[in-house]
Amino acid sequence: MKNLLYFLFFYLLFFSCKKDKFEGVVSEELSFYVDDFIAEGAKRGVTLSKGRLEALLIAEFSEEKEANVCGLGWSNFDNQNTQRIEILDSEFCWDNQTDIQRENLIFHELGHALLSRDHLGTTFPNGTPKSIMCSGTGGDCSNFSVYHENETFKGYYLDELFDPNTPAPAFTQRTNFVRTVFEDQFEEGINDWETFIESDPNIFEVALDSSENGIRTGAYSMKIEVKESVIDEGSLIVVKRFELTDFKDCSSLIFKADIRTEGAVDGYLSHALSLRERLPDDSLNRFYLNNQPISEAEEGAILLSDFPLEVYCISSGTNVVSVSFAVKSKLPVKIYVDNIRVELVE
Repeated sequence: MKNLLYFLFFYLLFFSCKKDKFEGVVSEELSFYVDDFIAEGAKRGVTLSKGRLEALLIAEFSEEKEANVCGLGWSNFDNQNTQRIEILDSEFCWDNQTDIQRENLIFHELGHALLSRDHLGTTFPNGTPKSIMCSGTGGDCSNFSVYHENETFKGYYLDELFDPNTPAPAFTQRTNFVRTVFEDQFEEGINDWETFIESDPNIFEVALDSSENGIRTGAYSMKIEVKESVIDEGSLIVVKRFELTDFKDCSSLIFKADIRTEGAVDGYLSHALSLRERLPDDSLNRFYLNNQPISEAEEGAILLSDFPLEVYCISSGTNVVSVSFAVKSKLPVKIYVDNIRVELVE
């Protein structure tokens, strides 16, 4: 009888231990990212387990979602006390994504499942999401362009992921002017600006202008003109690229310009600052855009004056920066661009 009791004791102990060691159900392709997520939590004093987790790379979601959704996460799936994430195994969502893009997607969904985090729609002043738990329109939420191997940026987003009370990083508050790294007042002309037209090229003209219609009387401006009414929106983009070197890691860039309109408009003007960071592994393009509905602007008014468009925390090394303007309009309009500057701040 005594031997039988010992047998039952060890039998129960053995299977209890086996149950405690249950590691959930994790697709092989996701296993590394799940382990890394748990390790990042441990670094920040957050203990997590895979015991109730199902992390699946699947061909079809368990519930119907919009076409552009790549992942789903639940902290209590189907009221079964199961933590679950589903990543869509498709060319767009998985096959053609880099490691850092996959990590961003999986960490976002694990934030739902293992941390019970909801979406957070707030942003920094430049429009950058405050969290990788960001919520975007149409189900599109990704921080691929800022969540990368820049340790300062990535470190903040991981800290905030495991502690929503993490304060805003210092680099979002920096305003110490260092120098102007690019400027164009068009005294040298416009030949070094690239032009991209998405419809009939005869509708558009990009030209150097020195008339009083410009922003600074007697000085040059770049005139972007939509010449005639079109049924479909005409589209034109002008771009200037330059290399940026010799700056401190995690500096920021601010793009400023003066813009003026002439004529009735049915459309909008965009100005953008994009950054190609040459990093060891993933070369990422950060793109920051400001859409200004020029149909609401008073004719002849200065639409933008020193309007700041900022990119935070750029990686040290050599970077390629682009400044661009885009016009879409169904009606004739002239837009004058002048006094373009890109400033470096720390």
